[in-house]
Amino acid sequence: MPDDTSTADTSIASPLELIHEEEDHRDCQASELLLLSYTVDLQLLEKFALGPARAAGARVTVLGDADHLVLDPRWARLPGRDYLAGPAAAPAAFHPKLFVVAGPERATVAIGSGNTTVAGWCTNHELWTVLRSTAQGTPALFSDLAAWLRELPCSPVAMMPPLATALNRTADLLDQRVAAAPVVEQEARFVSSLHRPIIEQLPEGPVAELTVSAPFHDPGATALARLVAHLKPRRLTVCYQEHGTELDGPAVSALLRQHGGELRREARRSPFDGRYRHGKLIEWAVDGQRWALTGSPNLSAAALLRAVPDGGNCEIGVIAPADRSLAPPGEPVAPEAVVHLAPPRRAADDAPPARLPRLLGAVRDQGGLRVWLARPAERGVELRLSHYSRPPEEWTALGTVPAGATEHRFPVDAEPGSRVGILGSPDRVPVTDVAQTVQRPAAEKREPAPPQPGNLFRHHALLEELLDSLLDVQPEPSTGGGSPTRSGAPVSAGPGSGEPELGLPLTLFALGRQAADGPLDASPEPDAPEADPGGRSWFEVFTPEEEAGLESDDVETEEQPPADESTENAEEALRASRRKMAARLRRARADLPLVPRLLLVRVLLDFLAKDAWPANDRSWYSTLADVTTPLDRLDPYQLLPEEAESAASLAALVLAVLEYQAVGEAETGQYKRLASALAELLLAATEERIAGYVTPELAGRFGVMVEPDHVLELANQLLQDPVAKAVRELSDDRTGVVAQQHATNLLSVRGNWSSPTRAALDALGRTGLAGPVGAWACHDDGHWSFVAWHKPDLLEVTYRGQLVRWRHYRLSPATSPAALARNPADRRPFDRGNLPQLNETGKSLLHSLDLLDPSPLPNAWAPKARSSGSEVGRWS
Repeated sequence: MPDDTSTADTSIASPLELIHEEEDHRDCQASELLLLSYTVDLQLLEKFALGPARAAGARVTVLGDADHLVLDPRWARLPGRDYLAGPAAAPAAFHPKLFVVAGPERATVAIGSGNTTVAGWCTNHELWTVLRSTAQGTPALFSDLAAWLRELPCSPVAMMPPLATALNRTADLLDQRVAAAPVVEQEARFVSSLHRPIIEQLPEGPVAELTVSAPFHDPGATALARLVAHLKPRRLTVCYQEHGTELDGPAVSALLRQHGGELRREARRSPFDGRYRHGKLIEWAVDGQRWALTGSPNLSAAALLRAVPDGGNCEIGVIAPADRSLAPPGEPVAPEAVVHLAPPRRAADDAPPARLPRLLGAVRDQGGLRVWLARPAERGVELRLSHYSRPPEEWTALGTVPAGATEHRFPVDAEPGSRVGILGSPDRVPVTDVAQTVQRPAAEKREPAPPQPGNLFRHHALLEELLDSLLDVQPEPSTGGGSPTRSGAPVSAGPGSGEPELGLPLTLFALGRQAADGPLDASPEPDAPEADPGGRSWFEVFTPEEEAGLESDDVETEEQPPADESTENAEEALRASRRKMAARLRRARADLPLVPRLLLVRVLLDFLAKDAWPANDRSWYSTLADVTTPLDRLDPYQLLPEEAESAASLAALVLAVLEYQAVGEAETGQYKRLASALAELLLAATEERIAGYVTPELAGRFGVMVEPDHVLELANQLLQDPVAKAVRELSDDRTGVVAQQHATNLLSVRGNWSSPTRAALDALGRTGLAGPVGAWACHDDGHWSFVAWHKPDLLEVTYRGQLVRWRHYRLSPATSPAALARNPADRRPFDRGNLPQLNETGKSLLHSLDLLDPSPLPNAWAPKARSSGSEVGRWS
């Protein structure tokens, strides 16, 4: 935990650190956690942030751009129930990145470049400026930020009233901190585009030097040229990341030559090499003092040159003195080095006006539903409802918002967390119970909790004791009380077995399950509420408090070294201690029962994520492989389904790490032998259970390589027939979905889809293949979509209304068909058109799948009114 200071801090890697920093006070003083972002991953929020935030005492509010706040109940089940989440509809893009956790005694504000996504909080290079209010002082910037939060709902940025109320609550807390402590940090200044362009809030030149870095520039380098004209630098430096930054190469090159500027390149061999640099920086020096603007604005006209009322983005930033340059590393290159880069069609954040109407929210209102639209509708807007306990694809008619209205009440009640959408549009919002989302956890101060799975690693002696107990386990013959391993040792130990008493939290931790999942036998407690009379929901039902992960502490700070180690050598002593414990783990018996074995593997992964081994020490590789190898003794068909899923998912995660990190023939051979040995077990791996094993620290260490969809993709490549596995998962008699396999790399699904393209992406994602692989999704009314994937190229073909359209995408390393199925808005076409014309990449993808054209195969779908493909025609 940092010292009680109130100075600006640019050293944090992720806002997750700030959530745990507040939780570690253990006094439940936080009242509000507010997150504003362009794109929002609600799964990330629920898995890693919601539990610690609620444990700190805070209500949680999330506001994202209307085009990029995607509600997918398969991955996020709690918006509208445990926290408040909704879209903001701005004239252009709603693009701020703001984190506020505030209470009457403390407040922390982070303004930066990272979206509330795995990429923004874990894997990208981002820039954050953090300001803290304590008893010693409150930054002056808090007053301006509070005023901005109050003004935002009254601006052209539209949002539903409960979100405006949450912004005002947070503003009140910031003002309370200003009144309660001396005002400090007078030089740090808050800027926004709410009333005037950000460029007008920068000092006028001349300045000694100007350095800029941003992932997106606009066509013609318009914003950069205006910035140079405004600041009049004697020295200009433009930083860019190879295979990352999008800029107008000829325009930037010409501008640099005109002003004698320097181009600084951060080298990358490919888009898959290293971390993507997403931080935004405008830095200048004048009179010996360095200043920096950090925050959300890219180098685009929409971000810097226009205010929100004039069609600009909603942006925020901080101007503060910097004691060192924040510019990224790089080497000087000639301005001509970027002349080959094609101008962007438009800046990535320069969004066109949203199509109307835009759905803002739905709130339970005295036995009915109150719904808001961003602007009055020109004609009636038909809405539909998907109930919380029903499958996400199941919709019923809700009613019509009359023409000219922005607000309407329907006399229909729905459970919180249900979905409301516009008929014929992907827009959907959660049904919110405002009274439920504003409830705070009990605010009494808590004593330090006993060691849990996540914070076990901070207690050195306790961890040693646990490992002693695991390594001393003696097997006993199975008496039929548990699923046997191939050696006959019991997997689920009971009284008298050789397995130590790990307790439920550690057992669930080893199995990669949140504490909310309950005991393995799922036996109800005597006082448990009765089951839903309508039967089980489409997902396994948990109580809201448990779903928030309040009993879990998976992500914790570093453990404390033994008291007899000197402070200056504590970190190295801690790493050395971990290496010694890791060496002991290799001596564990091969027939160790399942749960202890999985726990040992998790301990090793934790050590690896915390850099226990120096860069030149590769002994960890064989240690991890050796400790994981005994999992090949398991017979997945003899395990309980939950046990098989956990063992397979953890094995898949280990293999993803080993495959990514293999150096030289020896390690490659070790990986291949282990992959071959575990191939049969991998069939039971699931993306959800893999996600249960990936901590933020592990994600920060390995990035996209341990993202669940990537891990599952690798696991399925090791299986003999991942397409057949996907077909089994997709077929569902209850919902009427029919899935078929047509070749080793072709499948189809048929159903009453609201979005066939999304259904096809989901089918591809379930195969886990890097390609070439293709999937059709066919609707009963005659339209269909085809998606072909060969990493990094994705081809989408859609048939509707006698017209066949195609789009070609080139996806980033962090994106996959599975990710796009969850967030279909997170992509931009590389090329597009109508058939029969198709670009060369599209033709190559079809050829690799042995297809002449993308229309469905006859046995994939046979609509009643026509034969398959007859209205589209064959072409080559």
